[in-house]
Amino acid sequence: MKPKTILLSLLSLLCIGAISWLSFWNKPPIGGTSDADGSGRNLLLAPELKGLRVLKQNWTDADARRFYDTAQGSQLMPYAWWLHLEQATSEQPFRDAANIRAFGYLPRSAEPTSNPDGLPIGFVKNGVALGMTCAACHIGQINYQGTAWLIDGAPTLADAATMMKEMAASLSATKDDAAKFARFSAGLLGKAAAPEAIAALKAELQEVYDRRALYNGRNLPTVKALEFGPGRLDAFDAIFNEVAVRFAQVPDNETRCDAPVSYPFLWDTPQHDRVQWNGSAPNTVVKNIHIGALGRNVGEVLGVFADVDTTTQEEPLGGYPSSVNTGSLTDLEDLVRALWSPQWPEEFGKLDQGLVSKGKELFAANCIKCHAEINRTDPNRKIIAKMDDVKTDPSMARNAATRTARSGVFAGRIFVPAGLIPRKLQAVEPIGNLLSHLGQRVLVGKHDLINPQDKTFNLDLAAVIQTADDKITTILNDVKIVDGEVHSASVKGLSDLKNGAETVVDGKVNVEALPGALREKFTKVEGEVEKVAQLAIGDGPEATVILAYKGRPLNGIWATAPYLHNGSVLNLDELLKPAAERLKAFKVGSREFDPKHVGLVNDGNFTFNTQAQPGNSNVGHEYGIFDEAQRAQLIEYLKSL
Repeated sequence: MKPKTILLSLLSLLCIGAISWLSFWNKPPIGGTSDADGSGRNLLLAPELKGLRVLKQNWTDADARRFYDTAQGSQLMPYAWWLHLEQATSEQPFRDAANIRAFGYLPRSAEPTSNPDGLPIGFVKNGVALGMTCAACHIGQINYQGTAWLIDGAPTLADAATMMKEMAASLSATKDDAAKFARFSAGLLGKAAAPEAIAALKAELQEVYDRRALYNGRNLPTVKALEFGPGRLDAFDAIFNEVAVRFAQVPDNETRCDAPVSYPFLWDTPQHDRVQWNGSAPNTVVKNIHIGALGRNVGEVLGVFADVDTTTQEEPLGGYPSSVNTGSLTDLEDLVRALWSPQWPEEFGKLDQGLVSKGKELFAANCIKCHAEINRTDPNRKIIAKMDDVKTDPSMARNAATRTARSGVFAGRIFVPAGLIPRKLQAVEPIGNLLSHLGQRVLVGKHDLINPQDKTFNLDLAAVIQTADDKITTILNDVKIVDGEVHSASVKGLSDLKNGAETVVDGKVNVEALPGALREKFTKVEGEVEKVAQLAIGDGPEATVILAYKGRPLNGIWATAPYLHNGSVLNLDELLKPAAERLKAFKVGSREFDPKHVGLVNDGNFTFNTQAQPGNSNVGHEYGIFDEAQRAQLIEYLKSL
């Protein structure tokens, strides 16, 4: 970078830093309690519900509304269209509360300051566009005996795929049905609009429909048996597809989304050293800048309709202009940092302290090594990811680890692997590298990074290296996998790693970068489908890199059903059974809570079939053989966390 460019970038960053500092002091404070009756949340409840309650999670109603209504740069459709769009098969508004509720989202009444048009939770006005934000996926509602309970940071039960398909159908019907289009046009332009304006609206309608239809075609199932259902989405593959097709500008560069996961719960995530089900996103902090969280959240916005201009960049480390609002992302992360996990309400039944005590003993003997106990209200709490191969469905972790894509316009541009020497992107790359490059350049374009080499973030592959007598969790970066084996990678996170040196090149381990206990213990063997690859050196015993998922503290786990990373287990009682005895199919869609088994009742309009596709499997996570009494004891203890 030229000296003049560096100077201008430094001055720009200083100015932005000063503005951010002033903005910080002008923000309302975070934290406090909410009205127990939930009146400050403006939810429009279903007619059969008699009231709304909220739990004390260290957010005021004002904090919650900031989380619900802060735009992050998503651009789904022109905002005015949302106000006038009809349902595909009727004249009822698409935004009608009953329709929104049918998709599993949470409709609200208007609030004059932050939500004057009564948008559902997680739907926001972003300039002249309608967008979505974190709250659409990470605010939960459960019902019990006629009362609704709103839980901030809990996973949604929304069926995003069905909503997106119905939205596209409504756009299609509006452009093709003369009467529908006439009403739509009159609402937007007035009944006396000029023919030129009407023609322009028709052309824009076709363009927006095409964009939504192409998105759906890339990222949503077309076969009924493979539908995700409520509370699940293949978010990772959808983000990857948007990077590979839209932003790399390569048609037909997508892959099938076949590894849907449940939406993770948000409390304590800023306190984790790494997040995502597969631990791929480090919460890196550099010079008090939460660059890992910012980069992770940029990736999330890229998957939910952000716009990025990747046509050109200032070489070699220039930025990409985008609609991403990094200031809002920082604000949202600060809100989540203050959030506490929800505590079990006595209205669901008082805890049996005798069962809690016995359950605590079982938890200590079987669970605590992966699921640490924490103080949910400690502002200094820190959580170290417990990565392990728990034998659950590997589809999500395998896709994230092994997928490659054509680089398109990114080919030849500079990529900065974490802690390593920058290099040019090749014609075909691991998709994680393309996403990391794009995120880095968006932050440069927003002046949150001057030089990604100084304060970079990356997607990692968290894995377990297993030998005959050694097992250690490790982090692989810049992984290239050929025919199921690691062709090249770099290993981080080992106790005496030397300055981020490359440790795997052409399938060979650089033993000087490994701890002594693992040196000279690798030999190449043929890979298995659920294993990322095999590492090799010398004539030592077999060593395998195994896909891993993250174990986390279980405070508030009672409010996050269904369970496992892919939502394949109905309740905690089922989870504590041997996998062979768990339900192979169950109904999803009801919000009614089951306090005995801890989950949602086996009811709803969608049948979850654990054998419909590999990504639905409910095997794994078997850490003890518990009889019915022991399961009840463990569940009672889990309620208390």
